[in-house]
Amino acid sequence: MAAGKTTHARNAVVNATLRGIPFTPPAALWLALHYADPTEAGSQNELSGAGYARQPIAFGAPSPAGTVANSAEILFPTATTDWLVVTHWSLWDAVSGGNAWYQAPLAGPVQIEQGDDPKVLAGALVVAEQ
Repeated sequence: MAAGKTTHARNAVVNATLRGIPFTPPAALWLALHYADPTEAGSQNELSGAGYARQPIAFGAPSPAGTVANSAEILFPTATTDWLVVTHWSLWDAVSGGNAWYQAPLAGPVQIEQGDDPKVLAGALVVAEQ
C-alpha cells in the first residue's frame, strides 16, 4: 500500500517552504478506512458504525529512497456487523475530524464481516515521499 499526499499536506509543505508560513507536524496519526476513493481531500467515504474507529499508527525511520512503513501491527475493533468493502485508507491528525495527510487505494478490496478483527500487519502500509 503506497500513498500520496492529500491537498492539506501538499499545501502545508508549500506554505512552509515557499511562503514562510510555519508548519506544525501532527503530534500523532490515525489510520482511517474507506469504502471508496476518499479523494485528494481524504475526507470522503470513511467507514462508520458497526464497531469501526480510526486507529493510531506509528512509522519507522525512512529508507534511503524516502519511504516509511508502519512499525507495528494495527488492530481495528471487532466488526459488530458486516462493514462495507474497504478499498482505500487515509492518515489523519485526529481520532475524529481533523486533517487528512495521506491517502491511497488498497492493493485490492477487503471484505470485513461481522466478528472479524481487522488488522494491518507491521510494514504493510507504506508512505513514499513524492
